[in-house]
Amino acid sequence: MNRIIISFKKSARELNPLCDVLFVPTMKGVKDDNGIPLLDKQILPILTDTFAKPVIGDHKFSIEQGMLCGMAQAPEEQGFTAARMLVKTMQGTPVSEIPITQNHLSRARCWQIPWVSIEDKF
Repeated sequence: MNRIIISFKKSARELNPLCDVLFVPTMKGVKDDNGIPLLDKQILPILTDTFAKPVIGDHKFSIEQGMLCGMAQAPEEQGFTAARMLVKTMQGTPVSEIPITQNHLSRARCWQIPWVSIEDKF
């Protein structure tokens, strides 16, 4: 098994008794032993299964790979804001005069988890 996957599993097991939820921002850029980038859909199911408690994130593509929920940015807003900033600089506004801003249209994304009571199991 890949050393990075073994390391993720070890970390998830160690964190389990220490916290109630695991926040995973992104796995993009993580490479396997051969230098090949791993995909979230390869890593996140291992983390969520090993941690065995809620895992949350901040990217839609990560949340869709089995996380419980997360707060994802709206890419349309980021693109629009970047374009407005670029136009200002192209019109001569010094970059130092363009204010730092924040997202206003972030969206909470949650997976629907069907409720199963213990009585339903027996």
